[in-house]
Amino acid sequence: MPISPKYHALYTQLRRDITDGKLPPHTQLPTEDTLCRSHHVSRGTVRKALDILASEGVIRREQGRGVFVNPPSLTLLPFTLIDPAPTLEIRTLRAEVMPANADLAARLDISINTPVIVIAQVRTQDGLRVMYEARALPQSLAPDLIHDDFSAQPVHWLLTHKYKLPLVRATYTVEARALNAVEAERLAVEVATPAFTLDRVTYTAAGGTGTRPAVWYQALCRMDYLPFKTEFQGII
Repeated sequence: MPISPKYHALYTQLRRDITDGKLPPHTQLPTEDTLCRSHHVSRGTVRKALDILASEGVIRREQGRGVFVNPPSLTLLPFTLIDPAPTLEIRTLRAEVMPANADLAARLDISINTPVIVIAQVRTQDGLRVMYEARALPQSLAPDLIHDDFSAQPVHWLLTHKYKLPLVRATYTVEARALNAVEAERLAVEVATPAFTLDRVTYTAAGGTGTRPAVWYQALCRMDYLPFKTEFQGII
């Protein structure tokens, strides 16, 4: 069985300690040197694990002071995501189960080779690709999702309504930048075309007050088409 990268193992351990309360909010994490010694890893490995935790909002770096655990997000209420472009025609390019690679394992906090459902779709208007979307989630969260008709119901609706998956919070990264060759091909545009990129990790309840990553979502959107209107609707 392939060995999980050292940074992912460290990331997983630290995140579990935070989720389980062993590292409460506002606790200062050990220094990088201490983590290197206690986990027998390099400084680069420690920094990569901390970078992932920081990108998820789990920890914060305070210059001159150190690294601290962030308090939990606002009250965790289940939410729904409004479809960002309901009037566009949507087509599924890919829907399959694959073993998680290192990137998927790190973002979803799972072991490498864990079965993951990967779904890629495009939204078009008058035959023009305006959005490309990709989702990945552990197959164990919705084992039969791969057989659903995504043209009838959005993936998020299926997860929350059909599979009763409690999605409680999400972290976003949104950028405006030039597309690389792979991204440009996905939108059928020229390389370096400006576009909006969205990277989102949605979390599900993991027992008690803890959460765990459920869905990793990435999207590309043409700058000349702006469909994004996302609302969080708490369900009490």
